[in-house]
Amino acid sequence: MKLARYQGDFWPGAASRRNVHAQAAPKPAGNPGLDNLHTGVPAATGRVALAGMSCRAPNRLLAGALAAAALLAAGALSPALAPAKAATACNGSATLCDRPLNETVMVGTHNSMASDAYGWSKVITNQTYSIRGQLDRGVRALNFDIHYGTRGAFGIISKAEGPTRPGVEPYLCHALCNLGARRLVLAAGEVVSFLRDNPRQVMVIQTEEYVSAADIEAALKEGGLWKYVHSGPLTQTLGQMISSGKRVALVAQNISTADQQPWLPRLTTPQTGRDTQYDFKSTAALSDPALQPASCEPSPWGSAGTGRLFLMQHFVTNPLASRAASRVVNAKGVLVSRALACQGLRGVMPSILLVDYFELGQPACAMWELNGKLARGSTAGARAASGAGPAGCGSAAPRGVKLESLRIAALSDQVPRGGEREVALTLVNRGTRAATARVKLSGAGGTGFSYPRSLAVSVPAQDSVRVDLTVRADSKASGTLRLSASLPGLRSKLTLVAR
Repeated sequence: MKLARYQGDFWPGAASRRNVHAQAAPKPAGNPGLDNLHTGVPAATGRVALAGMSCRAPNRLLAGALAAAALLAAGALSPALAPAKAATACNGSATLCDRPLNETVMVGTHNSMASDAYGWSKVITNQTYSIRGQLDRGVRALNFDIHYGTRGAFGIISKAEGPTRPGVEPYLCHALCNLGARRLVLAAGEVVSFLRDNPRQVMVIQTEEYVSAADIEAALKEGGLWKYVHSGPLTQTLGQMISSGKRVALVAQNISTADQQPWLPRLTTPQTGRDTQYDFKSTAALSDPALQPASCEPSPWGSAGTGRLFLMQHFVTNPLASRAASRVVNAKGVLVSRALACQGLRGVMPSILLVDYFELGQPACAMWELNGKLARGSTAGARAASGAGPAGCGSAAPRGVKLESLRIAALSDQVPRGGEREVALTLVNRGTRAATARVKLSGAGGTGFSYPRSLAVSVPAQDSVRVDLTVRADSKASGTLRLSASLPGLRSKLTLVAR
């Protein structure tokens, strides 16, 4: 099924749209360490800053690296084309190349598929950016809920019984598929597009799966991701995984012992990994040092997990995901404090910092510090924590208003005649001052559609917001509406069809 099309999305093989994505997907608010694929360990020689990351390079490369930084900042180069250390770095740092995957700290997104970027109901969303958008901003661990689904009226998906067969296939959805669903095949294609553009990046996909391993494998093959899937122990180094081309490790939550595969092991086993509790109702449960040890206990299904890949589930659901809560618990100090508490209790540093709305707070700066502690040892790491880190960690945000990443999307591209379709509009403000933006809406093509011509959107400083608008189709509506939302310098497009 093709969901609503919008500016900046990456469909399988959509390399020709990279220029569109660059315009529609600027850097996230207050999160410099996630920019340009930086993973958080300083390299070993001269210092150069590359548009939000800090690395070291020989002096003879300084001029070329600074020129590349200028081009990156202007959007003229993608991170994959940045020359400084790109040919030898692993996940953004040469010192990570010899690090085992299960001893590397990564930022992960909880319910990665449940994104405002796909127009899903705000009742179930946990992220602002698309899967590709998350990866472009430095996320290296994705969390997918996988169910069997079938497409019904007006393109809406409902859960179904497996196995895969005509009309039934694996979908990514959370709780209620009719409030938001995405074909696993399309999600795999987004990951493939990122891996093709970034050949020295390694990542993890953790699944909460309600489908068979065989049907997951078939979808990954159709989406082109299978050739990148790692099989075997997670003790290989990032450099080894890059050399082999098998740069995506999958781990499963629910898979039975009988259905486990070398490429899809259960996470919570002695051989593979471990996890933490996940059902937190207040920010204090994660931020209060007195309560953090209890938060590090294993999940109800994770008691057998003693392997080294450590999933730290770090989000508040009360009863829904909350940007306000994410701003608190995604703070660097909170993440580092809890990760160290979990390391002390469980004996292993968390590998994946799994968060909601990763663009809020500074999870990347926490990742940098924790990777540094693993590289240098706890004493040196404590000394380095006072000032070392990617350019921007602990520094001031852009002064004034800095609006970025305007996006409109819908759950389905079909509007029933005599009915309506909810459209999600998201906007990010990286600046230090709140703003109210007047977003203009215009349309071309189609007849019988109605929608607001402008929308006032208030965005706090260093925050992201979502507002919903309604597009209606009268009983005689026909054709295709090409809807556009715009601000000075920002534009997003969406195609809707009367049915």
